[in-house]
Amino acid sequence: MNIEIKKIDTTESTNKEASNYWQNVAPDTMVLFYTWNQTNGRGQGNNKWYSEPYKNITATILWKMQQPISLSEIPLFAFSEWLAITICNELSNYLTYQKIKIKWPNDIIIDNKKIGGILIENIIIGQELIAIIGGFGININQEKFPQELTKATSLKLLTQKQYNEKEILMKIFNKLNESSENIIKDKEKIHETYKKYVLTNEIQKGEILKTKEMIEMSIIDIETDGAIIIKAKIGDEKRRYYHHEFRVGY
Repeated sequence: MNIEIKKIDTTESTNKEASNYWQNVAPDTMVLFYTWNQTNGRGQGNNKWYSEPYKNITATILWKMQQPISLSEIPLFAFSEWLAITICNELSNYLTYQKIKIKWPNDIIIDNKKIGGILIENIIIGQELIAIIGGFGININQEKFPQELTKATSLKLLTQKQYNEKEILMKIFNKLNESSENIIKDKEKIHETYKKYVLTNEIQKGEILKTKEMIEMSIIDIETDGAIIIKAKIGDEKRRYYHHEFRVGY
């Protein structure tokens, strides 16, 4: 696979940089866009991603496939799972007793606080996947967060150590590059690993977004397309939701 690495001094969004660039990329190429100063990062839906300049990882991979992939070959959610577990696996190398989890669908959580997030966008023509754009932000050395971000943390806050942000970024990028060629073959393994990071026996809070109803529930399964199966604390009813229909609380 061809590799390109693009450092950007300042940008609104590394995902936006990748979106504007994908048509210029040859097939079978993975491009890393990164900046230490992202001014208008995006999260899921209308959420923003805040990152203090020169303290954290804000990056995007643009992967243009060698050949278009039929949407029947692999669920699109598998790419989000692949990116999330690669980040979790790398971050776990810097932790001692802390347990890293994924808050469905793609928030990286340690000690019930958010350390990272992912935003996946797909380039699809007809029924074929041409490229994926996978943005991720990881809090590395930031120690102070805006007052409203009460559930944010960083590697430095967790371990009281200073880290080299680029070194961690390149380790993640290299792992993504190495594992990309087997993603279709390993899709079941990726899904099962993702589920281990998400599923818990604990009762959690959740919100049904259409009605704003708050419920106590447990996630009992995750389907390959990313839908969760939940069971309410009261009653035996099982329900199925996608991320635009339901929000898992902390």
